[in-house]
Amino acid sequence: IAVEKIGEVFLEKGKSSVFDFEEVYKVIQNIIHIEIINSKAAYINLSHSAIMLRMVKVPYMSNMDLEIYLKNEISRLLPTNTEHSEFDFKVLNEVEEDNKLLLNIVLISFPSSMKEKIEKIFQNAHLEIKVLDVYPNSLARIFNSCIEDDIAVIDINGTTMDFLIVSQKKIFMYSNVLIEEFTREVDIYEYKECKEITEDEVFYEPLEKIVEFTKSYLNYFATRHYGKTIDQVFLIGDISYIKGIENYFNGNINIPVKTGFNFTIDNKTNKKCNINSYVTVLSLLLRGD
Repeated sequence: IAVEKIGEVFLEKGKSSVFDFEEVYKVIQNIIHIEIINSKAAYINLSHSAIMLRMVKVPYMSNMDLEIYLKNEISRLLPTNTEHSEFDFKVLNEVEEDNKLLLNIVLISFPSSMKEKIEKIFQNAHLEIKVLDVYPNSLARIFNSCIEDDIAVIDINGTTMDFLIVSQKKIFMYSNVLIEEFTREVDIYEYKECKEITEDEVFYEPLEKIVEFTKSYLNYFATRHYGKTIDQVFLIGDISYIKGIENYFNGNINIPVKTGFNFTIDNKTNKKCNINSYVTVLSLLLRGD
């Protein structure tokens, strides 16, 4: 992938939500103006605790019948208010169980109000939304492009921890967890400039909680795979800036841990591009649509 322009703006604390219309609109306008972006096509990735993802198996059927089936059964398959939610699905593969052919499906839903807000923001910015993707799907796509193993990805930004497991190039599970303790104790954004944080006692308690979340998810994977664990853990986002974080996780979960990932870009800008900050953006470029 060749990157010609990069724009990055940090929202003010307390204004990092897509529901803050005025703030997000100003950010988009500033990026377009500063970077002189002429394209009117917008590819959007959504990352929010309101996004729900679930893996389900349904009887084998045609795509047309599957759409009708899911519309009728969505309230049973996903614990969400169907009247106020958008949902989509993706067929992962066909499986046979008890001599019956089934479809393995990933279901995703998010509030309709979120979609409406986003559409309004980009319409006012005179941009046409071409793609509206969701975080776990984007994350799985880019790691699948360069990794063959069963992996877990931990992305910590602000007050949230996104945890994704990809097995055999398919999403096995995804979770979005609030970790307010982490950012209440330490403001990582203060250290963004130096790109690392020296060891400090203040990190230990919140990091222990993050490790406990990680262990519970890894154990869940093992119980579904006859004791087999994943092959590697990748750390991205704010947590990847902490000095010595790889060794800390390695010592607690006994699985190889790496910050960042094996993906290269052709950086044609005059800016230093830390790939950890643009994972889902780069993934959108891999869609090919």
